[in-house]
Amino acid sequence: MEKTAVQDEPAGLDVPALDGDLAEVNRLLRMEIEARIAAEESLAASERKYRAMVHSAVDGICILQEQVLSYVNPRLCEMLERDQDALIGTSLAEHIAEDQVDRTLGLYRRMAKRDVFPQRYETVLVSKGGQRVDVAVSASAIDIDGFPSVVVIVRDIASQKRARQIAIENERLEAVRTVAHGISNNFSNILSVISSYAASIADSFLPNTRPHESARKILEAVSHATDLTRRLLGLVRVSPDAGLQLSAVDVATSVSKACELIAPTLRERDIVVDVNAAVPNLYIQADAGPFLDVLMNIFLNGADAMPQGGRLDVQILLQERQQATHTLPPGVADGDYVDVSVSDSGIGMTPEQLAHVFEPFYTTKADRECFGLGLPVAQRMIQSWGGWIEVRSTPGEGTCMQLIIPRAAAPHPASHDTPDHARTVLVVDDHAGRRRMMRRVLMTDGCIVLEAETGVQAIELYRNRSQDIDLAVIDWIMPGVDGRDVLQVIHEGSPEIPILMLSGFSRDYVRSQVRIGAWAFLQKPFSTPQFRAAVHKLLD
Repeated sequence: MEKTAVQDEPAGLDVPALDGDLAEVNRLLRMEIEARIAAEESLAASERKYRAMVHSAVDGICILQEQVLSYVNPRLCEMLERDQDALIGTSLAEHIAEDQVDRTLGLYRRMAKRDVFPQRYETVLVSKGGQRVDVAVSASAIDIDGFPSVVVIVRDIASQKRARQIAIENERLEAVRTVAHGISNNFSNILSVISSYAASIADSFLPNTRPHESARKILEAVSHATDLTRRLLGLVRVSPDAGLQLSAVDVATSVSKACELIAPTLRERDIVVDVNAAVPNLYIQADAGPFLDVLMNIFLNGADAMPQGGRLDVQILLQERQQATHTLPPGVADGDYVDVSVSDSGIGMTPEQLAHVFEPFYTTKADRECFGLGLPVAQRMIQSWGGWIEVRSTPGEGTCMQLIIPRAAAPHPASHDTPDHARTVLVVDDHAGRRRMMRRVLMTDGCIVLEAETGVQAIELYRNRSQDIDLAVIDWIMPGVDGRDVLQVIHEGSPEIPILMLSGFSRDYVRSQVRIGAWAFLQKPFSTPQFRAAVHKLLD
């Protein structure tokens, strides 16, 4: 009988149990894969979130590896005025101010070696255009893919430094303001008397005689003292309502006039002026006279920096400035600003000199006629109109002064009616010599003059002749009833009568004390042409 071969199954092998184990392994494997995918997606989402945060940060952010930039965010590119591709791979030293390189690089070398803890400090970067950028830096060492690296966060602190500098300047000016406030009125009265008598002596003698020349020398000295006094008084604090008499000033016209006035000086020094007004008919809300003084001071400073001749380039631009994209001083609003840039090709200034340019009595000039008050006064004046001055300078490469002032609307055309009768002017001043001078000027110009030595007399004259008065010229400080009282009586009774206030104090200080209506101002001591111009401006 044949035997059938039967294959025996291995002992202990349970097929259904094996299938169950494989299914469980597959289930666990799928769960692990799903968990890994979820983790990767979460990691990618987190990376996108942090990348977006870094990309849109208001501070500059970069990563350094061996003193080389391996990553920069858009804000840092904006600070340095370079594209991201142009920055990646460049050395940190290329973007730091020369006087800050050794200290900064030494710190980063130690940080990469873990010799120091995270650092916070201030330094200066340099943009592609050579502009110094004051920044606060926070840096810390990390490992990226096994490489020792440094993460750096950079914050632009120019506005903060400017605020601190303004506070320091105000403290330094306080003593000067106190002195100017104390001496202004009496000193101006003395100068007015000296000027009046010196002019009378000069007119009494023929030119080229000794008395005539002596009187002219006295007048020159008085003019010099008057200029110094005016500059001192320009430092007195600007009042909150300093804009009462401001008007729309054509910037290009003022620049052209300033160039014309100093043209002889520039020709003598072999200096060429090039004016470029990119946008025509730009106006600012300012005082035309002081603005002209500021421009002339800036132009002459540039000329003084070019003893061997050179070039002054004047650019008039319109710029929209915002806190989000520009560095603006504290309290300055967003908006359109007129930018008057005056660049010279002169000797330039060192950083140390640049730090003191707005300090009173600081000057780099050896000439004893220079008092170092031009730029401090100009800065205070521009600030009173809502603007500011920026200065950039490099030794041997010249200086650029930027006057940045809010744009104003163009003025409405005014109608001018020719009077068919003689004008009547009420002159109120307790100083007899100055009254005589004003009476002589007014009568020469065909005006009828009503004189008052005291405030009481002035009020009486006004009440008797109010219908005849076309202009009132009033000295502010007088014994008893002072100019402020006379101004109030006239303004309440006849607000249409224009008023010219006289004072040895600055216009802004007087406005802070005399807040009654609108009135014009003439600062003592003043010359005959200045008085005549002020009167005709109001009468016309």
